[in-house]
Amino acid sequence: MESLQIDLVSRRWFSEYHEGCGGDFWNYVVIKIVCRAMSDSFQNPFAIPAAKRRNPLVSSLKGLGFIAVLLVVVVFLQSQTRQWLLHQWVKGFADLPVGEQIERLLQINQLGDLATETLALRIAAENDSVAEAAVDLIRDRQTAWSTRQDDDLAAAHMRMLVGLDKIVDQLPPTRISRVTQLVNQTLIECVDQRGSAMTQTYHAANKLLTRVADRTGMEEGGSQQVMAGPSLVPLPIRVQAIDQTSEVPVVPLAMPEPIAASPAASQEIVPRIVARNTASLNVSQRPEQLLVPTTSENAIADSSDRRIVKTPLQTFSTRSVIGLLANNQAATRDQAVEELVRRGLSNEEIRIANQLAAPQLEVRLGLLDSIVRRSDLDPRPWLLWLAEDADRGVRIRAVTALEAMNDSAVTATLRKRLSVEDDPTVIALLRQLTERR
Repeated sequence: MESLQIDLVSRRWFSEYHEGCGGDFWNYVVIKIVCRAMSDSFQNPFAIPAAKRRNPLVSSLKGLGFIAVLLVVVVFLQSQTRQWLLHQWVKGFADLPVGEQIERLLQINQLGDLATETLALRIAAENDSVAEAAVDLIRDRQTAWSTRQDDDLAAAHMRMLVGLDKIVDQLPPTRISRVTQLVNQTLIECVDQRGSAMTQTYHAANKLLTRVADRTGMEEGGSQQVMAGPSLVPLPIRVQAIDQTSEVPVVPLAMPEPIAASPAASQEIVPRIVARNTASLNVSQRPEQLLVPTTSENAIADSSDRRIVKTPLQTFSTRSVIGLLANNQAATRDQAVEELVRRGLSNEEIRIANQLAAPQLEVRLGLLDSIVRRSDLDPRPWLLWLAEDADRGVRIRAVTALEAMNDSAVTATLRKRLSVEDDPTVIALLRQLTERR
């Protein structure tokens, strides 16, 4: 519009000037230059300025940056809110009635990993019911942690260990066994020591168990002899290979009949293997029935303090001794470890034996999965014992693993299992294995 106006003005001016000056060409050129200058300097006050073009990439980056900052703020506020809630729920906890304390523990448990250390501290509560509720909540957490990645798993267990480390010296003797079970589960989860986080947690658990064992020995005093060797769960040492014999004898799961102590009885030939603190026992294997004094059965029943009388464990099969690793009495576990050490089992083998004796099914399944991948020991004796497990799923997987070994001694041993196995699926697997050889 403005250029049109300028052009009309310039034409009219040129026409008048051209008529007056006779049509000089150079005058025409000068007029055009003046008109062009006027056109460049003239601005229409009614014209709308053109909008600047926006860069879509820059706009997108700005939007993403805003969203990221917003998320960081939300996460920070959420974390601070949980911290504030935890602080409020812990305040005045000991002054609440027992029922409200347990309800408060359930509320604290909903705060996720932040609550793990606090729950561990509640095991030292004055009331036994509150302490037992805290133990149960932590045990449920340990079960849920087993599905995590290694570093996250190790961090979760480490939070629990930090809490237990603060209270272990304050706990009454009746709660020591509960702490031992929790720490044993941590050792089982971290036994492979995959990565620095797992290794650090594993060593922290061993250190805590050593303190528990030392305290247990001091409290028992003269009534129980403190072992010089490993107590409860031994410290990690070099993994030693198991006997590399051609035949792998299997010790029956049921407890053997007591026999007179003789050189032949004490020299029982068994596979050099051992487990940590796991594996379910049959009724005939319950530790209360295994720990029978050699004098009178009424001696313990009439005793007011029910002290555990040492039994000649050398008359038991190795499998029966391993079963005692899951006993709730620290003195009984110490006797079992002492006897296994006497039979030549290494600390690493005793650690595996604790897994074999664990009452938790997932622990024994974990042992089955890990033992077949190890090249530093003979897995056959362990798998043969797992083939006698109370859970049919464990037996099926153990027999399947043994089938792949194509070993004549293993086949002969499994053939004997046909007479005592009652599960149709396991029987079919055993027959399939034995009939092919």
